[in-house]
Formats: sequence, structure tokens, C-alpha cells
Amino acid sequence: MQVSPAFDMLMESVENPTDPSPVTSGMLSVIPLNDMMDEVSKLDPPNPLIKGLWNEYELAVLFGISNCGKSILAVQWANEIASSGKRVIYADFELSPAQFFQRYSNDSREGFAFSPNLYRVELDTSKYLQCGDFEEVIIEDLKAVIKQTNAEVIIIDNLTYLCNKSEKADAAGMLMLRLRDLHLTHKISSLIVSHTPKRGAHEPLDQCSMAGSMRLANFFQVMIGIGKSTVDEKIKYIKSVKYRASDICYGSDNVIMCQIVKPDKFPYFERLGTCEERTLLQEVTEKKNKDLIEQAKNLQSEGKTQREIAEVLKCSIGKVNKMLKA
Repeated sequence: MQVSPAFDMLMESVENPTDPSPVTSGMLSVIPLNDMMDEVSKLDPPNPLIKGLWNEYELAVLFGISNCGKSILAVQWANEIASSGKRVIYADFELSPAQFFQRYSNDSREGFAFSPNLYRVELDTSKYLQCGDFEEVIIEDLKAVIKQTNAEVIIIDNLTYLCNKSEKADAAGMLMLRLRDLHLTHKISSLIVSHTPKRGAHEPLDQCSMAGSMRLANFFQVMIGIGKSTVDEKIKYIKSVKYRASDICYGSDNVIMCQIVKPDKFPYFERLGTCEERTLLQEVTEKKNKDLIEQAKNLQSEGKTQREIAEVLKCSIGKVNKMLKA
């Protein structure tokens, strides 16, 4: 049996650990583990982009069912990160410019003023019909945009437009290899928005909840899910499903409870506190509803505000208002 030259080099380096020459074989490179540890120790640790959920240089996915507010949260995070001084690309394959303006303006047609560091990218559909391998072309175009804008963060909304066959393992794997190449080549922080297929209303979010092949989940370093409460339809929650940087902050026992509000021009997820995921997925019976109303009125008699009552009962302020009027 013939042995490749690369194998000979590898064996020589193992026998001769002081030999500084690098070892490579095609796509693979070999380095003594202690050397790698030493190199990484000299680098600055990555800063949080969204504390407890997503850090610099990570490839992340944000997923949830239709109409749960994924795009609203993605834009909220994009503007928040851009406002901190980083250049951010928001690749919007969901809304037209007119629809986007309508969402981020008021009745007087006054638009919200975003951070100047935030760039929106949209798809030219006339060119879309002319290209051959769409996935390869769009990834290369995104690389060019990143280079032109010197972007440090990219958010792609959504995965479906990048791969229509994401439920098939081979297609999903090729797409993720291209995304990882974009992510690593430019040393950029990446967030991909994705969907969740139809699922039981009382099922907790996990890695299997994201639409597409399970192979997709294996490529992401971070997975963040948005769920809906079955107790109060206005309540959403954010859950860290996969987080490799450290211990999970916002797992099943500590999800972030939110509601979507739009006080003027900018809809956003308003944080209401944290709670256990299971408390938001309970079935509501008539008795439980009566008990909630009684608890709400007792808390009001103690002098608590509607917001404080909402935090205690894990529901929206609107529901508290209705219960107090019941």
C-alpha cells in the first residue's frame, strides 16, 4: 500500500515535535494542540453581541413559527448592534421596501431613524431568474457586499430564499458549507433567520424544532428559538437552544418572556422578565382562568401595578387589564 507524502510529513512531525513546519493535506491542516491553545490565548475573547445569546464571530440561527416576530427581532438586534458601532448588513429577502417602510413608520409616514452603520440588502428578482446556481451566486454576492461595506455582522432573513431544498440533507449540507465559508473567510458574525414547521402548541423548543434537515442544526454554533405562549397569545418567549460559548443562560428553566410593542415607529420585543418555559405552555382550563383573575385582583388590592401583576402571572399587560375588568 502506498503512503501519501502528507502522511509521511505528519508522522515525521509527531516523532519530531519541535519541527515548526506546518502539516497540511488538501483541506486539512495539522497543528500541535498546545500551539493552538497558545495562539488562541493571545487573542481577545469575543464580545457579546446579544448578551447571553450570541457572541462575536459565531454562526447563529434564529427560528420560530410564522408570524411570531422573527424579522422584528432580527431588525431590532441588527439596529442594536449597529448602534454599538459595528457595521451590520441586514439581508432582507422577506419584505419589499414599501412593506419595510410601513412597518417602521407611523401614521404620519415618518420613518424610524436607524443607525447609519446598518445596511439593508434586497434581492434583484430580474437577475435571480437569469443565474444558474442561485445559492452559489447569492453567497458570492454577499461576500462582495461584505467586502464593500467592511461589515462585521450579517443577518440573513431568511434561510428559505438561500435553499429551497433545505429539508434534503445533501442540499442543506452544501448550503451550510457555503455559509460557513462566507462566515470564516470574512471573520464575520452571522445570524440566519429560519422557520419552524407546524408543531404541537405545548411542545417545548429544541434543536429538532427548526425546519429543514437535522443536518442544518449541526452546522450552527448557536441556535435561538422564538416560541408563543399558550396561556396568553400576546406573550412570546426567547430560548437559547444551543450555545457553545458557556453554560446556557436562557434555557428551559429561564426563557426570556416578551411582548411585541410599537409605541411610535419601531416595533420591538419588550422584555417582561424570565420564567420556566413550561409555565407558558400549560393548557388553560376555565378553573385556571378564574384562579388567574382572582390572583390578579388580589395583587391589585395589594397596590401592585398592572405591569407588576403581568410579571408575577407571566402574561401580558393587556390580559391583566381584561382580567381586572372581568
